[in-house]
Amino acid sequence: TGSSSFSSKLGIRESLTGRMGQIELMPMTMAELHQQPFLPVDLRSFEKGAGVSARFGANDISARVEAGGMPVPTFLRDASEREAYWRGWLDTTIFRDLSFFFKRGYDPEFAFRILHRMGAVLREGRLPTSGDFAQPTRKVMSYLSAMQEIFLVRRVLCHEEGIGRDAWMLMDAGVAAFLMDKVSGEGAILSLIRHWLWNEWVTQHEYQGRRLMRTYYKSAQGSPVDAIIGDVAYRIVPSVSAATRQFKIEERPLLGVMKKLKLKKGFLVAPVERAILPPKSGGVGVLPWGHWS
Repeated sequence: TGSSSFSSKLGIRESLTGRMGQIELMPMTMAELHQQPFLPVDLRSFEKGAGVSARFGANDISARVEAGGMPVPTFLRDASEREAYWRGWLDTTIFRDLSFFFKRGYDPEFAFRILHRMGAVLREGRLPTSGDFAQPTRKVMSYLSAMQEIFLVRRVLCHEEGIGRDAWMLMDAGVAAFLMDKVSGEGAILSLIRHWLWNEWVTQHEYQGRRLMRTYYKSAQGSPVDAIIGDVAYRIVPSVSAATRQFKIEERPLLGVMKKLKLKKGFLVAPVERAILPPKSGGVGVLPWGHWS
């Protein structure tokens, strides 16, 4: 096992093609945190979940999401202890691990500025892209790429039919909460839930022997759609009202991407307890945050 991506940068001269396998370990899932068995979910089949309560409700996820899923900090009950853990973890990661990928001119303070800028963008409920940094894009991208090699950040690709830039997320909701400093308001909550759900989606695929490419969609107009998985679009919302009283407003970005990509189904992913399926002819439904847990 290792905390760096297997690559030529690690000094391994042979490709080892056909002689090795790779398994990426994600932060702990909601089921693992509650010592419950993994339940495989077909991300394209929702009929079985219609009208059935999710195994873990929105309150369960809300209580866990700020602590994240990394084995040590998620079990620390004191918020100040978690803060101290993440501060020490990031110091080690930035000053030691990240420096390995730069032959010369490495600036750890620059790396910290990138991370804290990401935290500020996440507080607003947005996915950070290269356009959110004041520093030269080429330099920022070189640091983000190196951070990806040590699993500190994850690249989220913009769909080829979209017009947005590739975005970046942190490896866990816990470190995202630390970098946001104060988790308050719908924007910050949305960012934490987005991190949490992406890890649940990826884990569902990994545990079923598949690989999921993180992909979102951004059009010239309207809000981004969080994920395009297979032939289904998902938009995460932070409140019940967004999936009820504001449903027509929140579904517009989904309808736009469904029309563009010729998708029959889209879902708002909300803090509700039961799934509501779209019409059989196609449309937008609602899924609980805990649908995949």
